[in-house]
Amino acid sequence: MNEHEREQIRAILRSAIDLVESLPEKYRDSAFRVAADYLLKRGTATQEVTGTGTKPASKSMSLVEMLTKVSPKTQVETIVTICYYLELVEGHGPLTIQEIRDGYTKARRVPGKNLSRDITICIRKGYLMQVGSGKGRKAKFQIAHPGINLVESRLADS
Repeated sequence: MNEHEREQIRAILRSAIDLVESLPEKYRDSAFRVAADYLLKRGTATQEVTGTGTKPASKSMSLVEMLTKVSPKTQVETIVTICYYLELVEGHGPLTIQEIRDGYTKARRVPGKNLSRDITICIRKGYLMQVGSGKGRKAKFQIAHPGINLVESRLADS
């Protein structure tokens, strides 16, 4: 590895640190790993990053507009899109089930009959990850790279 490559890695890691320093202490380690992994795979440090290490859609786009552009086909895809919007566009930290439910209200949509089950499916598919040790209503979720990629690929296609 040459000096230029080492410097590039240092810049990427500094970007990951910058991304997570405003998060509550208990989330920083896991958020740093996610951000550093994403930035390292991407191969660039960027000034246009948010809490998960990617450039979000325009903040001028509403959640309703984003859902229209993404056109989710399932409740799972809807949940992922809502989480993407709340975390990356609005800057919210890890989300509770109630915050995701409130996202449905904001989007003028009705959640599925079993939101907890649908969130579990999102986790199994790798779109979301549970952060912290909370259970039930106290559980918190964060969008993962496959979820970000799903939404961004749909936005790019629209």
